[in-house]
Amino acid sequence: MALALGNLIQITDQQSYLGQELLNIYYYLAGTSNPDGVAALESLADFFNATLLPAVTSLQVDSLNHFTRQYKNLSNGVDFFVDTTVQPGQIAADTVALLPSYVSLGFMLVRSSLVTRNGFKRFGGLHEGQITGNEYAGSMTPIHGLEDVLAQHVITLSEDEFDPVIVKRPIPEPGTEDAIVNIVASAQFRLVGTQNSRKAGRGI
Repeated sequence: MALALGNLIQITDQQSYLGQELLNIYYYLAGTSNPDGVAALESLADFFNATLLPAVTSLQVDSLNHFTRQYKNLSNGVDFFVDTTVQPGQIAADTVALLPSYVSLGFMLVRSSLVTRNGFKRFGGLHEGQITGNEYAGSMTPIHGLEDVLAQHVITLSEDEFDPVIVKRPIPEPGTEDAIVNIVASAQFRLVGTQNSRKAGRGI
């Protein structure tokens, strides 16, 4: 089915780390149309694998694996694409002491209007050298790189365009005509924190 201007795309990034499953979910709003909706999702996947995912894995140990990315057009309820290539973190785990699966680096997605609250992304798969007390102690270079790509306006190789958005819940699916979305104005690193749902035995 065709991708239409204003379609809402959901990306579910599934990761495994220390026997736990970690999820990060992203939303993008289509800024162009494409008669081949699946091809448009594949082009978005190319961006994700080449640009966004490396920015995330630059902060993660290689014992964490991104094992599946699912792309769904929530607006038409038809088009989807699944990428099962495994992408590990970039930091050698055998040289560092690992932190628990629930410890995360938090990034705020800054809203561009008042129609939603600000959003958040929390990334796990960390090591002790990145944290001192309650503070981040690693290099700020990958932090700033991830801030940039989380808010990046995407133009794919096939010239499809997408904007990262914050979505107010609940999200109507399929058919998102009534969905309330807010384009991400910027992303800001905020804190070292925890996510209880990622504790051992809790699941995702």
